Amino acid sequence: MSEDQQPDLKTSTNNQPPKLIVVGVGASAGGLEALQSLLSNMPTDSGMALVVAQHLSPSYKSMMTELLEKESTISVVTAVDNAPIEPNKVYICPPNSNIEITANDRIKLLSYPDVRHTPRPSVDMLFESIAEHKNDFAIGVVLSGTGTDGSRGIRAIKGENGFGIVQDPHDAKYDGMPNSAINSGHVDLILQSTEIGHELKNIIHFPRNTGIDNDGTMPRETYHGIIKQLKARRNVDFSLYKENTILRRIERRMTSLKIHHSADYLAHLQDNKDEINYLFNDMLIGVTSFFRDPRAFDNLQRELTNYIQNKSNKSLRFWCVACSTGEEPYTLAIILSEILGDKIDDYKIQIFATDIDQNSINFARLAIYPETALNFIPRSIKNKYFVLNSEQYEVIKPIKSKVIFSVHDVNNDPPFLRLDLITCRNLMIYFTVELQRQILPMFHYALNPKGLLMLGQSESIGVFQEQYRPLSKTGKIYETLFVGKQLPPERKANRGVTLSTNNIQELKPLLSSQHNRNKVDAELANIIADTLREYVLPNAILLNENQDIIFTQGDNALLVRPTGLPSNNIFKNLHPQLSIDLRSAFHNIQNGQKIADTGYQSFNLNGNNVWVKLILLSIEREVAIRQLNSDFFAN
Repeated sequence: MSEDQQPDLKTSTNNQPPKLIVVGVGASAGGLEALQSLLSNMPTDSGMALVVAQHLSPSYKSMMTELLEKESTISVVTAVDNAPIEPNKVYICPPNSNIEITANDRIKLLSYPDVRHTPRPSVDMLFESIAEHKNDFAIGVVLSGTGTDGSRGIRAIKGENGFGIVQDPHDAKYDGMPNSAINSGHVDLILQSTEIGHELKNIIHFPRNTGIDNDGTMPRETYHGIIKQLKARRNVDFSLYKENTILRRIERRMTSLKIHHSADYLAHLQDNKDEINYLFNDMLIGVTSFFRDPRAFDNLQRELTNYIQNKSNKSLRFWCVACSTGEEPYTLAIILSEILGDKIDDYKIQIFATDIDQNSINFARLAIYPETALNFIPRSIKNKYFVLNSEQYEVIKPIKSKVIFSVHDVNNDPPFLRLDLITCRNLMIYFTVELQRQILPMFHYALNPKGLLMLGQSESIGVFQEQYRPLSKTGKIYETLFVGKQLPPERKANRGVTLSTNNIQELKPLLSSQHNRNKVDAELANIIADTLREYVLPNAILLNENQDIIFTQGDNALLVRPTGLPSNNIFKNLHPQLSIDLRSAFHNIQNGQKIADTGYQSFNLNGNNVWVKLILLSIEREVAIRQLNSDFFAN
């Protein structure tokens, strides 16, 4: 390779010994043939270890190790508990056990604690342990088999920047497990079983990035070009996400495509609209489970119990940010059920669960999960709140009914308001400090006085000690504090990368459409129509909580356009004679009145003497229309 052809993503050159790459391999029916094909074509010097979970009958004496040893190019052994994992060796899980790995690269065999309803050993459990301990040195391979085992685990591996490979369903004797993994959207390569060994070695030797604008790494201009494409085509701004996280996602896509130069990948991204979706989906993978970190949820249950006991009404509004596939909001509903018991029907409960990923939201609404998702749940809770549904577990309807799922970008869309609890766990670790300092004040504004905020174990409130008081340091639970009037935080309208005029013209069809604009206009008009049904009024103005005009109806001569920089603030656009009385009416609305007015005033409009009165009505909206959060209606 010539000097000008050298890849701009390269391997780090520190003096640390190479970290062992562990490949988890999952198989079921037809897996023996696939494993024989894989191992007979495995390079002898890959430097990685393979740990195999092949579904086996617990009462059947397996000859798996002996059969694979005959075909394999590397050593094959039956796994032994606590044995060290060595490179260029294959470890086969014995019958009647589950297999995992530990943080110090050892085998961990587990007996079954209770009656299991899913195949054994669990491929998901193996993959999830590899993801937890190996991070981006983890690889998952799903081979022939029936069912869905491995699909959740390969998501966990991808969520930790690992790599996912699936046997081509046309090559597999049974295509259930391969198809399930592919349909999850978390697969990097689909290969013939004979090709997998060679590709594993290619993955190891593919250059890794060391940053942006360092010698031989990704140029910042190229990085921003990729971010612009994501923003323009998927309407999500990743510019304030931590660069290393984004780089690893980009690198993984380049590895899958065997593209060495980031500029070539940007060109591929521009020319292939499907690649935008693949990269976008890679950005969004999150790892979650029911009652993840049980001690933290024990602390939350205690603090919620105290909060509810001191609450003056029986309305509870929670917001689970970045809910992924739904385990956390359902966990919150279960905790509420445990706290309230048979009094739960006396309360109006709304748990808003949001995520940027439409696929995750669709999955969450189904409320059906594999058994491995319930690993942290006590048996009594599992039996009380889940029903077995064809080898998977479904959340019972009374719990499902408490949760409202919606696609929402916390970095861009307005928050839900009047909240008693916000959970935002393991999201802000991916944000820059600048973005964190925008999100935390926004949460503070959205919460009721003494409302609760729960963060992830690696997250904190940073510089906002005057806004939050820690209630549980181990559970990362905080209580909101208020000093003076509660005001909406400032959000930067144009953060991060911007689009040039040429970009905007080129991508204009992707950014907006007249159909969507008409849809929003129609919904805003419906809000006005619904609110004014009992009034006979000719003109209307819809405002948000910041007192900005977001919609008007009728030919309103009281509205004026100010000189200078444009503003939608009602006081900048309304006849100044009405300002003092309007502020007084707003004050009455903010103090709880549902309707207020300014009283009649005499005006000379267009040469005519007229009497004018403004009537204000408060509108409560549960879910915002994208960037709308309307609370005041003025006419």
